[in-house]
Amino acid sequence: MNFLMIIYQNREAIDTVSEFFLKFFGGINWLVVVFMSMIPIIELKGGILWGMSKGNMNGFGAASFGLLGCVIVSIILVFALKPILDWLKRTRLCKKIIGRIEKSFTKKAQRLEDVSGITEKTTTKKRIIIFMTLLTLFIAIPIPLSGVWTGCAIGIFIGLKRWQVFVASLLGSIISSTMLVLIGNLFGKWTDILFYCMLAVASVIFIILIAKISIDMIKESQIEKKKNLSIHNDDKK
Repeated sequence: MNFLMIIYQNREAIDTVSEFFLKFFGGINWLVVVFMSMIPIIELKGGILWGMSKGNMNGFGAASFGLLGCVIVSIILVFALKPILDWLKRTRLCKKIIGRIEKSFTKKAQRLEDVSGITEKTTTKKRIIIFMTLLTLFIAIPIPLSGVWTGCAIGIFIGLKRWQVFVASLLGSIISSTMLVLIGNLFGKWTDILFYCMLAVASVIFIILIAKISIDMIKESQIEKKKNLSIHNDDKK
């Protein structure tokens, strides 16, 4: 309860960001919903909740434009994510960061495979259906880090085809948007508090992710230095 009070008391800071987006898009509410639904971590959850609270939109309108943002992101990710990551890995500046991101997605893909119950006897067709179903359910959960960005990445790293990832992403987004509209209608005028909470949680998660990647990179750098120093000392001997 104290957490909710802190967020509500600091809502002016969030409203400032909201007003910036609204001004940037010329006061066109549906464009803000589309854009917010395309932002990692915030995604469909932020877009629909903003549309139903700050955007003065009904549930159907907010969900429709939120889904449009998700579709745009899905198309970009299924076609461009892997090539972009492969290209960035070739650059000295981004090699380690991209390596950490790929490692994270690979682990998530492995977890999905572990809970799928798939064995060597499972047919290819059944394997695809199971993976698509699990991916759809994962994307459908309306919480941070379970949306289109993470879902599409997991689908790609688990080996699904582009159209399979896209279909799972679309179905998951439709289910998620339906749940969000029902939640928004249930909370009514308190939907703006849900939006504040979601944005606050998304910000905390973003900071934690950046900190984790930075710490892991520092640790890897230290291990690499120790290995190089050990090799150097062995050469001297």
